Amino acid sequence: MTPELRDLPEGVREDVHGAYWNGVREPVSALARRHDVREEYVDVLEGDAAELLPRVARSQSAHILVMGAVSRSRIGRALIGHTAERVLDALECDVLIVKPPDFKTPVSRGSTRHIERSAAHRGRYVLW
Repeated sequence: MTPELRDLPEGVREDVHGAYWNGVREPVSALARRHDVREEYVDVLEGDAAELLPRVARSQSAHILVMGAVSRSRIGRALIGHTAERVLDALECDVLIVKPPDFKTPVSRGSTRHIERSAAHRGRYVLW
């Protein structure tokens, strides 16, 4: 709970929190309906994504997790954190990360025939 809400009387906190959740749930439900996703397959959870997503993936025995991600500047990453990286480090399943439609990669389209195993990248294969 945010510090601003902690200082409010209990009844007001519940009203504010309820209004917030209604504002969050309804667009998610509308999106699910638009894409014919049944309501019982939709969950809206409150908490830290880096903790919730791996826990839910494990509890559902997920084989793949699909998540959106945005690219930020170095300063933005430092201020906001590395949620996607923290999620990836904690997951035991495959991940598909979907970028927004207007995403422009800062990486040039060079050859991907060269593969190097680098300890600097925690043993992952790096393509360039």
